[in-house]
Amino acid sequence: MQTLQYSQIYLQPPPKLSAGDVVSLDLELAGLKETQLHRPHGRFVSLAGCFDGENVYLIEDEEQVQEFLDNIKDATWVFHNSVFDLGHLRRWATVEERKNMRDTLLIERIMFSGLYSDFGLNDLVRRYLKCHMPKAVRKEFHDLEGRMTQEQIEYAALDVIGTWLVDKEQQKIIDPQDMKFWTGLYAPHVWTALDLKGFYLSTDCWRELTAKHQAVVDRISEDLGKKYGKDTIKLVGRGKSRHEETEFVPYNPASIPQTIAILASMGIDVESTDEKTLIHYSDNPFVKDLLEFRKAKKQVSTYGLDFLDNVEEDSRIYTSMNIGLAVTGRDSSSSPNLQNVPSDKPRRKCFTAGDGKVLCLYDYSGQEANLWAYFSGDDKIADIINSGKKLYIEMARESFHEEITKEHPRYKKIKSAILGMFYGLTPYGYSKNEDIPLEEAQEIFDAIYKAFPQTKAYIDKMQSRNPGTVKSVLGRKMHVHPYDRNWKNDVLNFPMQSSGSDMIKLAMKKLRSSGFYKMNHSLGKLDIILQVHDEIVTEVDLDISEEWAQIMKSTMIEVAEAMHPGIRGNVSGGLIQDWSQKD
Repeated sequence: MQTLQYSQIYLQPPPKLSAGDVVSLDLELAGLKETQLHRPHGRFVSLAGCFDGENVYLIEDEEQVQEFLDNIKDATWVFHNSVFDLGHLRRWATVEERKNMRDTLLIERIMFSGLYSDFGLNDLVRRYLKCHMPKAVRKEFHDLEGRMTQEQIEYAALDVIGTWLVDKEQQKIIDPQDMKFWTGLYAPHVWTALDLKGFYLSTDCWRELTAKHQAVVDRISEDLGKKYGKDTIKLVGRGKSRHEETEFVPYNPASIPQTIAILASMGIDVESTDEKTLIHYSDNPFVKDLLEFRKAKKQVSTYGLDFLDNVEEDSRIYTSMNIGLAVTGRDSSSSPNLQNVPSDKPRRKCFTAGDGKVLCLYDYSGQEANLWAYFSGDDKIADIINSGKKLYIEMARESFHEEITKEHPRYKKIKSAILGMFYGLTPYGYSKNEDIPLEEAQEIFDAIYKAFPQTKAYIDKMQSRNPGTVKSVLGRKMHVHPYDRNWKNDVLNFPMQSSGSDMIKLAMKKLRSSGFYKMNHSLGKLDIILQVHDEIVTEVDLDISEEWAQIMKSTMIEVAEAMHPGIRGNVSGGLIQDWSQKD
């Protein structure tokens, strides 16, 4: 396989381009931390562009960035990972929101989700151009102190050559629906804005909470160590003077063999000590303390003082949004992952609004059920949703002919069965998850199937079809392979999860494009600061908060009801001072 080639590298900004031109762009930075790749930090190294697939224009002076971008403002911009490049380019130039822009990474994911798992630029160059790129040079940029070597300049040039050529090939084969999906939903400026705007974190609150968790770890570790440790014999001295001494060895709660041995001495025979196994013995004082220890230990190790290294000088913590990395198109965050911050109130209480501001957040309530009602055409479920009644309580009542409230001992099991059913869970899988006999699991599923026959009919229809492709409401598709043992789950799972992902993206886009948001955002009075699956978190000045809350709520409902017509859109949330106050 041949190496990608270039014709000429010009060390200057490109000439002025017209609306008919397509230019690929790539930014190189030095001093980036591997865990903070999307943060607005690092030293400018170069900006390169290509508009003919052969020649490259490259600058090494950050003072020339504005001129570079001004010269190409009328052209279509193409990136490979636009969120990263746009986020950093804003540090050295004014970058206006633009419609004429593409991203080879995201477009490839849109076209071939489920078919391919590799979407790096080198992967796409191999796939489309039958060439390879010398990627070993990349690591040399991290520690670069001076100007680039010739080898590094050539590497930067090949990045934009590859991006330009891949884009050209993508545009030959892309389905118009896929392109419409890209232009209508994927808005890199939305996600770039999230990378640039952080979430205020009270370090005092975080330190206090970490200290409390550490105290629990220390207390339980000491108590269990003393109570369940044991005497051992050791030999001391040399030669003939050697003699035996008794030594007390404390129990180590982190030791799995020790834990299994202690449980066995209590008549509890297990092969694993994971939470799923031990939760069935939580009435045992030893198990209860051990589970509490592990919970506190995880808090200290994952969300302890090291987490504060992510806090910037402005007391804000900046996450990086990873768009559409999952097959379903769901988004995640990293460096750090704020989407995975535990939902417990003490932890989230540390995340607050800044001075003179409040948090305004809303999430989609019962999103899975709403989408299920739409896809399955189950009129009974749709009627429950539209009536405003509690779906899982009503479905349980219909299925088991008794009043099952949230306090009922079977409520959680029944709810997990219904939700699992929506995503392709079988009675066998449910019995394993809940650790109940298969017969009991089958009875629960049969009761729900009987009460909601349209749901059962839809499941049978989807799981008896040829795999092929499945789509979200808006047309996002996934290729489903018949040799994938999970394909029957995928055909139920993908339409709902991908539609939920599309819904939150569309809501984000509509909110940011509203005149109220644009005006107040430009004044520093309003920002979208985080998206967590089906939740949007904003920070807003107090004096405009009530008006913004109404706009946010109505916009999200409007988006939902447009995506599943005939089914009521539900959101919950409002104005709060810290993240823990969310209902």
